[in-house]
Amino acid sequence: MKLTTCLDRGRARISGDWQRLLSHAPTGNPLAEPTALYHLIEPTLARFRERLDMIEFREQNRVVRGKDTWPPHCHCGLNPYLEFYVRGERAVMAYFQLQAWLSPETLQWVQDQFRIVALEDIRGFGGVCQRNPTVKRAAPAGE
Repeated sequence: MKLTTCLDRGRARISGDWQRLLSHAPTGNPLAEPTALYHLIEPTLARFRERLDMIEFREQNRVVRGKDTWPPHCHCGLNPYLEFYVRGERAVMAYFQLQAWLSPETLQWVQDQFRIVALEDIRGFGGVCQRNPTVKRAAPAGE
């Protein structure tokens, strides 16, 4: 069975589990209100599916653990994608780990592909964050 077929078969379960995990996330961040993030689950799973379909299993498609990679973080702690993707990874991997036909290496590769999708969004948001000290801001008009 292909990984994309596996994802397609488990998509409803993964989506439901992801929503459930988000609903139990801390709510101290107004940008990461769980119900406001539910609509991002399906497009994220679609991007993840495309990645599984397009990318071959090879070493350069792995996430290196360490500084600025995984687990994700941000300078201000308000990035709404942090909890979204950490909890999404739990839902995705819980489903894929039930698939007895997948080797540990393949499971690690699936996890890495999910993390690559996650890091694209996490870093994209961080790149426009007004609290990120590495983002250069234009001077206000009139200065």
